[in-house]
Amino acid sequence: MKNIHDFLKSFAEVNSQKYVENEYVFVRLTDSSKEWHQEALDVFEKYKAEHYKYFVKLNNWKNELLSECENYWIGKIPIDFDLKALVPKEFLIEAIMEELKEEPQEVIKAKDDFGYEFNRVVSSEDYFFETTKGVYWLSFSVYD
Repeated sequence: MKNIHDFLKSFAEVNSQKYVENEYVFVRLTDSSKEWHQEALDVFEKYKAEHYKYFVKLNNWKNELLSECENYWIGKIPIDFDLKALVPKEFLIEAIMEELKEEPQEVIKAKDDFGYEFNRVVSSEDYFFETTKGVYWLSFSVYD
């Protein structure tokens, strides 16, 4: 998880502008405790079913991740960050796969209006990775 956090923090800082703050996060929404884990999954599944209009399934998530706004979110590369000869998107995908240790069962993206209604941000992209170990949330947000 450290690789992802370092990547997101470095890229959020360098891609921020005067009076605008970028916040990028990758977190596991479900806890390792079986009771809490199942409860969190149930809440997530219920929310997703009730608010389906806000989500779209990514069939080829590695290509579709950040496809529309890649240059906006991770366009500037921090000079002190080692991408190991990869482009930023490739590095992020490899770091996510290393953390998940499995191919996600489903990756869904929150539609553009999701951020405005729920997050109160200027702009955001939110992705949810569903695996056998839980649900992970990747978020790119801009606060003005």
